[in-house]
Amino acid sequence: MCIRWVKLRELRLNHNSLWWDSSLTKFFGRATALTQLHMEQTLSSYTAEHLIALPTTLQVLNLDFNNKLGITRPFCESLRQMRHLVSLNMCFCNLRKRHAADLTPALANCTSLTSLSLDGNKFKKGVGPLVASLTQLQILYIASRKWKDKHAARLVGLLHHHTQLTYLNMGVGLGEASMQALANWLPQLPSLIAVGLDFTPSVDISVFRDAIHSSLSVYHTFEKQSLWFNDETKLVFLRNRIRNTSLLSMTSNG
Repeated sequence: MCIRWVKLRELRLNHNSLWWDSSLTKFFGRATALTQLHMEQTLSSYTAEHLIALPTTLQVLNLDFNNKLGITRPFCESLRQMRHLVSLNMCFCNLRKRHAADLTPALANCTSLTSLSLDGNKFKKGVGPLVASLTQLQILYIASRKWKDKHAARLVGLLHHHTQLTYLNMGVGLGEASMQALANWLPQLPSLIAVGLDFTPSVDISVFRDAIHSSLSVYHTFEKQSLWFNDETKLVFLRNRIRNTSLLSMTSNG
């Protein structure tokens, strides 16, 4: 890779079998203008250890679908230095509780972070402290089929100060406790636009549906077959979409 590309601002290396050698390490060391790096499904267990060479100027870092990512403490220390990081994607990276513990202090230092995507990982618990201090988040994708109901409910409890959220994805198979926690929390999210979540068939979802129907902002769901979604929900979503469009138009004209 040409080390003369030091003024490069965006680099997409998605879906490649990347072989990391000294020239690539040197390139990243000199790429001080790089703000966006996309490495979806790119890293092997060998190359992951070299992520400590990434430039600290990054604003967008996409590492989705690298299931051999292997979060290391040196990488977390490098991440900690990315003070301008706005968006971090690490979906389906085989992350577990121990990785959440290592990432927590690193992301707490990323005070510009507004978008965090961690869908498809294997967090059973421990992710709560990871996101609890990130109250500036606007986008949070954290769906996992490994959720236990009590852990999902506890996570929702830790998100009560995340009032700027516009997109929230927690996945399917949630239980009674998390349903009640979400129903109590939704009224505190005046900017929420889209949700991705559903519950087990045994859960009485009427309380949650009422909370959704009371919202003046939500108009989209990632789960089209959600148990709580009905004809009335469609009308509510249409009303909110029109309302939000009108508000945006008034804001832009003002």
